Amino acid sequence: MGGTSGMGLAIARHVLDAAGSVVVTGRTPSGAEDATAALADSGRVTALAADLNDADAVERLRADLAKDHADAALLVNAAGVFAPKPFVDHPYADYDRYQALNGPSPSSPRPSPAT
Repeated sequence: MGGTSGMGLAIARHVLDAAGSVVVTGRTPSGAEDATAALADSGRVTALAADLNDADAVERLRADLAKDHADAALLVNAAGVFAPKPFVDHPYADYDRYQALNGPSPSSPRPSPAT
């Protein structure tokens, strides 16, 4: 998750260099498309857009991955939130946001609703 820039994009490039194929995800369609364009000369790339802060978007992403990429052998969670400020200036809400984004992955099983 999060393959449109930074570490995620670099890892996607390494996977392609090793003759693998990649599915990059990004928060916006334009970011996912830009990553695909940057990587396309290196191998087979699929781009999917999903805001991982949106539960419905995550569920759609899970469904797309299960339908078209169930044979995936590697998940790299490189989605990120960047809040440039000194460590001691981060309120607890920042850490809650980081955990919400990077905690359960879209491939994690979701608990069944209570009955």
